[in-house]
Amino acid sequence: MFNDGSFAPGTRVEIRLPSRDDQLLRDDWEPAMVASVHTDGRHVARYDKRGSWGDTERVVPMDRLRRIA
Repeated sequence: MFNDGSFAPGTRVEIRLPSRDDQLLRDDWEPAMVASVHTDGRHVARYDKRGSWGDTERVVPMDRLRRIA
């Protein structure tokens, strides 16, 4: 974890999935790996399991991430 609280590239995380309307968060978490971090602290992450959306999410905020222990 970097000083600003963001996760370093290569860190194993889980991402909380948004609902279909993107206004609410579901209780579903998917395993992923941080690929990079934007200067504003949002992350680019690659999911372990490819879904209908693809395998990469490019602007994941910290409040949707948790480290895999």
